[in-house]
Amino acid sequence: RPADLLVVEPWAEQRERLQRELGLAPLAAAGPELARAGTVVWAVKPQLFKEAAAPCAAHVGSALHLSVMAGIRTEALVQATGSARVRSGRIATSSRVRPNRHGCALWLLAARVA
Repeated sequence: RPADLLVVEPWAEQRERLQRELGLAPLAAAGPELARAGTVVWAVKPQLFKEAAAPCAAHVGSALHLSVMAGIRTEALVQATGSARVRSGRIATSSRVRPNRHGCALWLLAARVA
């Protein structure tokens, strides 16, 4: 359900598309609301990971972090997020989690919002 997802999308055009097509309410930037996330799925270009993780780290340290980024080692996830709960994997190219034209697609899975 869209209400169960928190999405950080810095690009206005992509935020509007996510809202229109998927019924999501994407955030323009990381903030305290990310503390609700039980699981964070990192799907950004590997070279942008540190930049994407920096503003999130203060809010998502207790979450489980799942990476679908090629070339990012578990140690880098631990260091960037402050969480020892990290896992890496690969996704099929047909997945619904797709990077936008800027290579960003950060999906934060949260508990159901009341």
